[in-house]
Amino acid sequence: MKKLFTLLLICFPLLGYAQNFLITDSLGNPYTNEQVISVIVTEDMIESGEYVIKFDVNNLTSGDLLVKTLRTNLQLPEGISAEVCFGECFEEDILYIDWTIPAGRKEGYALHILVGDNFKGGVCQFKLDFWSEDDKSDMVALTANIEFTLGVNTYKNEKISLSASPNPASANSNIKVSYTLADKNNNYQLVIRNILGATIMDMPLNPYEDNISINASNLKSGVYFYAIENNNHILTAKKLIVR
Repeated sequence: MKKLFTLLLICFPLLGYAQNFLITDSLGNPYTNEQVISVIVTEDMIESGEYVIKFDVNNLTSGDLLVKTLRTNLQLPEGISAEVCFGECFEEDILYIDWTIPAGRKEGYALHILVGDNFKGGVCQFKLDFWSEDDKSDMVALTANIEFTLGVNTYKNEKISLSASPNPASANSNIKVSYTLADKNNNYQLVIRNILGATIMDMPLNPYEDNISINASNLKSGVYFYAIENNNHILTAKKLIVR
């Protein structure tokens, strides 16, 4: 009887809960419920006046699945607006969207943050909820914190340059990052982040040298941003593409 009771305890979560969908980032990495996504956005990461966070909503069932989403703006500074694209694009502040995903397929979900000309920087915060049909037992709730650090490339009294080659780079190549640092007595880091702002790698820079080599085999195919930082302050950042 004891063995049977133990077996029931093990199997009960499997019988009582079924994940109908999976939320992944643009590189296929899964998100979990209540996960916080923290992103630092520099001027180089804004294209055509907007910054976009992309997700994929994957249908794990054998039939069509109606996925419901809710985006709530928790913090939205003046000069910023936001749109969601999930099948179609919408702009309301509190936004419900229903979208049917065919069996075994995935649908792109994108949070577009529109940056006005007068916006000087600040923190945006959004709550993103995903669930299937009218059953919230499989809800995935994400919080996105996006910090905009604008004007990072214009510093008086500092002459800093940064470049990478080859760019685009193949996944099995060595990437040469060239740099110049004006202050030889300061501590600088080279930081590489993915498109969502998560730090993939960081390494100290020698101010008396002018380049450093990165093994691209540690990077999946995708878009990255590489930056020179000092005391967690971004001095300059540029885009890196790995294929």
